This record gives sequence, C-alpha cells and structure tokens, in this order.
Amino acid sequence: MNHRAAIYPVPPIWLARRSPRAARLTVTTLVLSAAFLVLACVGFANSEPLGGAVGLTAAAGLLAQAASNARTQVLRRQEAPDLAGTCVIGGATHVGQDIALRKRELVSAVLLAIASFAFTYGMWSGLMSLPVSGAGFTTVYPAAGLILGGLCLFELYGRGRRSRRDFLVLSPSAIAITANDKRIEIAWESMNELTLVDSKRSAQAGTRVQWSAAKPSIRIDETCLGAPATLWLLDFYHRHPELRDELSDKRAVARLRNGALVEETARYV
Repeated sequence: MNHRAAIYPVPPIWLARRSPRAARLTVTTLVLSAAFLVLACVGFANSEPLGGAVGLTAAAGLLAQAASNARTQVLRRQEAPDLAGTCVIGGATHVGQDIALRKRELVSAVLLAIASFAFTYGMWSGLMSLPVSGAGFTTVYPAAGLILGGLCLFELYGRGRRSRRDFLVLSPSAIAITANDKRIEIAWESMNELTLVDSKRSAQAGTRVQWSAAKPSIRIDETCLGAPATLWLLDFYHRHPELRDELSDKRAVARLRNGALVEETARYV
C-alpha cells in the first residue's frame, strides 16, 4: 500500500539555513566516533579484544546518533509526507514519530549503554587498559563508565517511552505534543499566528515553529509527516476553526493525502 501523499512546499528558509547547534552536535559526534575507532584499533593491536570491542561499539553508537541528526535534516525537507504513522484514535488525529529516526535513536542508546558497562567491566577485570591510565585511574575510569552507562539507560528509557507515544495528537479543541518525554497540550484558541523560527539564529536544535512569543517553540522535524506537511497541517486548522471537527475522523488524513491543506502555495514560500 502506498502511504505517500501529495507534495508540500518547503519554506526556502529550511532549504538554505540550519541550526548551528545541530551542526556542532553532529560534528562533535563524528569526531568522538573517530576517536573511539582509534581506541578500538589500539585495543586490538595490544591484544585486548574487549577493549577493541568496546571502542567499536561506542563508535557505532555515536554513528547512529549522527545518523539520527542527519535524519532530522531529511525530514526538514521532506516534501511528500509518510502517512503510515498517521491515524484517527478516540476522536483525534494521531501523528507518530518517524520510524527511521526512532530506530536510530534507540540503537544509539543501546550501543552506548553496552559500551559503557563493558568498559567498566574491562577496567575492573584488567581485560583492557587505556593509553592514559595508572594506579589513580583504576577506580575513576570504572566509576565513570558506570555513571555513563546509567545515563544511557535513562536516555534509553526516555526514548523508549517516547517511541510508544504518538508525537503529535490533534483534536478539535487542542494539540498535544510529546517532547523530551513530556506531553504538552496547547489549546487552539491560545495560538497566535504561526511563524517559522530562523534555525540559523536559534540556540535550539531542530526545525521549529512559534505560535506565541511567550511560549516555547514547537519542534516539527521528528514526525513521520516531515516538517513541511506538519507545518501546513497546523497552519490550516489554526486558520479554520470551523473545520477542526475533521480532526476527529479521517477527513484530516484525506486532506493530507490530496494536498488540500495548501490553499496559498506562497504562504511560507
């Protein structure tokens, strides 16, 4: 079954500019991944297979995280929304998180947790060593591995909870958004005119829209629809309160599929 829908215009600002914070995060992640690859090579060269395996696992986890960041850039410019994760439940339209993004996030958290706990075991058991290690580090390194592993498990728990929730739920009365394992509900009537956040000037990562200067921005580059279709979906029902009852049945999904949400092609373009 084809779940692809009509083509949605992408705002030029999303084609030309991206978040400096997101770019720095991606570069840092790739540099760290390369560093762990070097440590893996050192481990195998020193006949420490556990050390080599830890380095490779950590590098793979960081690469998965970098792939997650890259996926949000694809979703930022995704013209044809994927409707496979969009459905109507309990009188509201539910939009899920992008499946590819979800898998990469979960894989990253799992691999980094495994690498952290394996590192702790290796340092305590003496099965691996580091180029910069001595008597004073035999306790510090394993403790650091335990702490990092705990943080990775906490992150895995949060990402797992988020993956079981729909990212965006639109009802005739409000919008519910899942962000950082928190559910935020916004009444349609409290929204002002939607504006695009300039990613280049924003201190926050991701592609965002602002509905009120006094409220946090909404990140929309993680849904299965992609940022462009999500923008037009929010924009259409914000401007048409008389049609919001469509969100309680399949009419909103039908509009997503046939492109009827776009009334003024040049509105954001």
